[in-house]
Amino acid sequence: MPTNPQKRLQRKRFIRKRIERNQERVRRILVDAKRSLDSRILKAANDGRTLTSATLRNMLYRDVGKIYVEMGGNIEEWNRAMVGTTAKEGFKFASADIPKASRQTWDRFSRAHVDDYLAYVHPENAPGMVAVASRLAEQDIRFLRRQYVEVFRAGSVSGMTMREMQKELKSRMTGTRPDWKFIDSAGRAWKPDNYFNMLARTTVANVERESYADTMTDAGLDLVMVAGGQPTAPPPDPCWEWYGKILSLTGETKGYPTVAEAEASGLYHPNCIHYHAAVLPDEVEEFEKREQVADATRDEAAQADLKAEKESIERQKAA
Repeated sequence: MPTNPQKRLQRKRFIRKRIERNQERVRRILVDAKRSLDSRILKAANDGRTLTSATLRNMLYRDVGKIYVEMGGNIEEWNRAMVGTTAKEGFKFASADIPKASRQTWDRFSRAHVDDYLAYVHPENAPGMVAVASRLAEQDIRFLRRQYVEVFRAGSVSGMTMREMQKELKSRMTGTRPDWKFIDSAGRAWKPDNYFNMLARTTVANVERESYADTMTDAGLDLVMVAGGQPTAPPPDPCWEWYGKILSLTGETKGYPTVAEAEASGLYHPNCIHYHAAVLPDEVEEFEKREQVADATRDEAAQADLKAEKESIERQKAA
């Protein structure tokens, strides 16, 4: 017996817990990298010889780069481990949701799709986190170089002693450094915590969806409902258009929009944790009734937004 429809629509808590665990693992990688980075910069700031030694400064820049590359490698390692584990969970969910009779060509998890998942969930689809980390290192190195240059210039103009210059340099180097921003392939700028939280949320959710979908299509099934309830973000979050909708994974079932079409209009965007729930052939009517309920809720929300907008305009006119 497959998992009943109601339980299929109640997986959000499990996905959230898995996301939280992975966010904590990524946070730990960042904390460790920052600790190493701050320690190396403090060492250089306390060494007065770096003011006059280009060799020592270049050693600092080299070490900063190594720390970032190591951080990128650790995130790549996390990503690979997460993909394998989460793909297995997606398989387990799907295999529990569909009839045993549909399992004609498989009966256990296969790693055949894992490489595809790794490519699909990658934040940039090509360069890898090591390359991303290298760019971040360049930003920090440029900042450190600028501090040396500006302190030397200020010292030359004001007649600062070497001790005074060293004190000023230490203050600059160990103070709050400007946050780097990572620009993703869509042109969005991310601060560190936001970016890596998004990375964990998005990769976990994407892998679970892809593994679930592959397991369904391997079993010859095509229809899913977008599960997970109303979006937590207000309109115009694109998920408002799609939650509770029945979609075709392949386009083979006529009369339903495809997952690809929904994704093209914004469904499963970064940070989205909506997921697939199998719609079996003998359950289509039941799920269509659920879809109608979601449509009614969507209409109510749209009317409430419209009313709030009109009231806001009226208040502005009265002011």
